[in-house]
Amino acid sequence: GSPTPARVGVYFGEGDTAYFWDETSQSMTTVYRYSAGTGWSDNTNILTLGRGCMINAVNPRTISLVGAAGDADVTRDIRARWNDIGNPFPRALVSGGFTSGMVAGDTISEWGTTDFSNTIRWNGSAWVGSLSFRPGAGYWFNRVSTAGQFQWTINR
Repeated sequence: GSPTPARVGVYFGEGDTAYFWDETSQSMTTVYRYSAGTGWSDNTNILTLGRGCMINAVNPRTISLVGAAGDADVTRDIRARWNDIGNPFPRALVSGGFTSGMVAGDTISEWGTTDFSNTIRWNGSAWVGSLSFRPGAGYWFNRVSTAGQFQWTINR
């Protein structure tokens, strides 16, 4: 079947903030704040499968995503330069499975606590380095030239 969008909000606290990357302007332009009384500032609670976001929790907590696990491939349009991507599946995926449509010089980076803790680069035929895409984590994909698509493929 088709994947169900993950819904968030139940496990957030007053003042928590969600940031979404705008690939066109290359900046964090979409910011939503959570209020225990009214929910998200834009009255939405749906994340896009295959897209990452950054969450700033006012107090440390575990944030849960609620919804059906994706069981179908997810294709995401990407632009030249920076794009945020996120693993839409309930299990980790490895970088070796992402080869279709890559351009030499493309990179995927994982943000650590204070910097890009792990970055892999496509050399034209294979990834240099290894990255495990954890469920619920977001990553930065830097497309060096033209727009295209990024396909998350579930291992069946």
